[in-house]
Amino acid sequence: MQLNRTAALLLSIAITTLLIVHSSKLEAKNLQGSKEQCKRIATKIDMINDKRRAGGSSAQMDKWRKKRNALSDKAYKLNCRKHGIIK
Repeated sequence: MQLNRTAALLLSIAITTLLIVHSSKLEAKNLQGSKEQCKRIATKIDMINDKRRAGGSSAQMDKWRKKRNALSDKAYKLNCRKHGIIK
């Protein structure tokens, strides 16, 4: 009887481990950005860079910098480098 409980426990641990591994692989696949998504992000970054080059108040420059950094972080998380759009 004890052997059956131990086997059942080991089996449930193995199944749980497989589900966790499979789940993390699915999450990684979902974070692959499409080429269109990456192009939109790159365009937004370029627009913000153009605005910053044109100048503005320090508060506005900070706002644009933070927005650009957030977009760059999003591009990194979506793995946009694979498309060669964002370096």
